[in-house]
Order: sequence, then structure tokens, then C-alpha cells
Amino acid sequence: MGAVLGVASCGGPIIPYRAGRIDATQAGSATVPEPQQDLQTHIASFERQGFNQTEMIALVACGHTIGGVR
Repeated sequence: MGAVLGVASCGGPIIPYRAGRIDATQAGSATVPEPQQDLQTHIASFERQGFNQTEMIALVACGHTIGGVR
């Protein structure tokens, strides 16, 4: 994805890019924490999915940086 965006931002050709899992046929269960939830709820949600707090912070920071907050 970085190469695709880098080339485009330098005025280069558009490179076809499709994000996401190609094997997913439908949306998964809603596991995204809601902004009104407290920190402990967020930590517990990520722990249930096998992530520690450092990994949680990395995923949230990258998601907000790359994907934006909607």
C-alpha cells in the first residue's frame, strides 16, 4: 500500500490496489470497540482476540493514521 500511495503522490501511474481479505465473503462480527466505552473494555476486547496492550495501541494508532477515524 505504501508503494501504491507513494507512486501516486509523486504523479506516477495509478496502480490497482484492493485492500482487505480476498477470502472474506461477508462482514465479520462487530468487534470494533466503541468510543464511549472505557479503557478497560477496550483492553478486554483486544485481549479476547489475542492482543496485548502494546499491540492494541499499535493497531489503533495505525488504523487511525492510515484509515482515518469515521
